[in-house]
Amino acid sequence: MPEPAIEIRHILDRLHALEGVRAIELATRQYEEKFGVRPKSLDDIVSRGLLAALPPNPYNLAYCMDKDGIIYFDNPQCQTSPSSLESH
Repeated sequence: MPEPAIEIRHILDRLHALEGVRAIELATRQYEEKFGVRPKSLDDIVSRGLLAALPPNPYNLAYCMDKDGIIYFDNPQCQTSPSSLESH
């Protein structure tokens, strides 16, 4: 059975990653409202000034967005194509 401190750390990491996803989702929605289209990549959100930078991910993986606009924090495929549109 894992130690309670390890479980708490895992929960906190997941919470921080999900907070990052939420910030990206809000910026994506603002992008769509402002420009009338979904961003082609997460880099578009940053380059257009809707986020100063992508939030840190405690799992040391890049956030990514699939073709349907779903944001992931734990998709290893993001490592091969960071912040791009990925199909799953």
